[in-house]
Amino acid sequence: MENVLQLMEKLDGYVMELGLDPKYKESPAYKKVLAHVDMLISTINIDSLKDVSIRKDDGIISFVYTDPTTRDKYKFELSVPEKDELRCTRICESTNYNMGRTPVQKKSVVEVVSKIDSRGQITITTEVGQADSLDCGFGNCNVWRYADRKIYDSYGVQESWEIESYPNYKANRDVSNIDTYAIIRGRGKPCFDNYYVRRTNVRRRYLDVVNIWHEDKETGEKYSGFQEMHSEHGLQDLDFSYRFEQPVVIYPLMTAEIEQKLSEEDPKVAEGLRRYTEGREKFEYDSEKSTEYSYRASY
Repeated sequence: MENVLQLMEKLDGYVMELGLDPKYKESPAYKKVLAHVDMLISTINIDSLKDVSIRKDDGIISFVYTDPTTRDKYKFELSVPEKDELRCTRICESTNYNMGRTPVQKKSVVEVVSKIDSRGQITITTEVGQADSLDCGFGNCNVWRYADRKIYDSYGVQESWEIESYPNYKANRDVSNIDTYAIIRGRGKPCFDNYYVRRTNVRRRYLDVVNIWHEDKETGEKYSGFQEMHSEHGLQDLDFSYRFEQPVVIYPLMTAEIEQKLSEEDPKVAEGLRRYTEGREKFEYDSEKSTEYSYRASY
């Protein structure tokens, strides 16, 4: 019987067996796709991966697991609905106790969907939601959710990252009966529309510079400006620190500095990053002087 350890060690073979388009393998971002699946499995604290069997039914690879200590119940599914789409879902059902020793039921859902288009661009969308019975009467539950979306170009370079949180609400269902996808779909509202409470939109402007727009409708906080990325682990991904209130100064780079930052293991990623170098020798930014910077603190 095949097990979770084999699934994680030979994930590439399993997803290709499900019918995933081999075109994915042409992109360096394919490793990011597999990493998201691996990470989702890793969030399930399984004592012995080789002792948990996987099932293959109707194009879906799945397994279930109950934590022997917490009694949390997990269900994981991996599928390829269309050849350009890889979908994995993790559901967790648990019961905790609040200060009054009242049982609080929880059901959490994480779904990661990766898609590739005709140009080789890969989009990885993660939706997370939870329903719980805290301070709810019979037949009701609290629901919260958020989502993030990462887009990698055909060279495997991340060009954007969007993160959104949505309004919490009470659903007219108890936790045990609420539909799994109702948790992450909310009140029928799609992700990445104007129904958000908090939103952060990050776009790569140059090789190592991102343009960030952020809004929190609950606190009134707003930000727009540039940040310099961290380069310790390369520049394929958008890796940076949120420094909305702190002054940011970015200096032009010399040609030698640019070439040093282009040192990537994958030559295709390096080629893609080079397309973002034009104008970097002249770009400079001081948030205290720039008209492209704005910040409004919370109310």
